[in-house]
Parts: sequence; C-alpha cells; structure tokens
Amino acid sequence: MGIAVTDLIGKAIQPVANLIDGMSTSGEERGKLRLALSEAQHGLIQEVLGYESKLVDAQASVILAEAQSQSWMARNWRPLLMLAFGGIVVWNYAGVTLLEWLMAMFAPALAAPPRLELTAGVWTVLTTGIGGYIGGRSAEKIAKTLTAPVLDFGKGAGGNGPLSRKEVKRIKKLAELGLDRDGNPLGGS
Repeated sequence: MGIAVTDLIGKAIQPVANLIDGMSTSGEERGKLRLALSEAQHGLIQEVLGYESKLVDAQASVILAEAQSQSWMARNWRPLLMLAFGGIVVWNYAGVTLLEWLMAMFAPALAAPPRLELTAGVWTVLTTGIGGYIGGRSAEKIAKTLTAPVLDFGKGAGGNGPLSRKEVKRIKKLAELGLDRDGNPLGGS
C-alpha cells in the first residue's frame, strides 16, 4: 500500500513541479523551489507511511488481543469464518464440479447444484481474512515466545548467558530433585 501512496503523492505534486519548471525565473530560484517542493513531498510521504505503520500495529494488536482472549468465541471467530469461506470456495470449484460430473454420468435429468456467487468483495474479505488470520497466528506465537520467561545468569560467576527453554526445564527438574544445574546436591560445597 505504501508504494501506491507514494506514487499518488508524486502524481499530485507533478503539476506543481511542472509549474515551477515553466516559470521565467532564474535557474537558481527554480532549483530552490524544486528543493522545497521535494522536501514537502518527502515530509508528506513520511507522514503517510507513519500513519500506515500505526494502522498495521493497531490491527495486529486487535488480532493479538482476540487470540489471547479467554473467550472461546473471541479466539475462534476468525478461524471459523475462514473455514466457512474455504468451504464455499471448495464447494464452488471442487464440489459442484464433481457433482456435475457424477450427475452427468448417473442422473442426467437432475438439475445442476447451485454455485455460490463470489463477488469481488467476498474475495477481498477472504484474502484479507486469511492474511489477517495467518498474521494473527504468527503474532500469537511470537507473543508467547516474547512473554515466556528466560533466565539470564550473565557471563560472570559461572553463568553462560541466557538459557534455552529446554535448559530451564532441565534445571527445574534438577532443582525438584535437590540438585544444582551441574547435578550436585543443593547446599553442598
């Protein structure tokens, strides 16, 4: 979307640039005006891209909040909707075609099964929804990874830096058995 917006801004500013080029002033003055116009265009593009970035962040936070919700319906409405849309697509392109073929072979007098009309709007919702669902699931997995505790014993005092989750689990099991991370009894020398 950002590239289309920058093209649009460039097309909107082009008549002003042409007007500057057509002015009967010195080349230096035209150059200053072109520079000022270019700076204004750059600032406008930065503002639009900043807005788009905030919009994407807001959309991602909504999807993440839904994915982390305690409500079953809030967590699952997107997957269920995508499943329904997927079913419509499969019905239209595989199911109806298969039934038409079977009916032509075994029951030619019967009417063909109906195809559900998929308008451009439905395709937009479907592609956006699938993209949002995939993005939401990815964000959910990333959030779980980022929010999971990681122990960091540092580089000094015998520490080896951050521990993997597998290593943390191993150390917890050893601690339950009364052993330190090297397998020695806790509290011993």
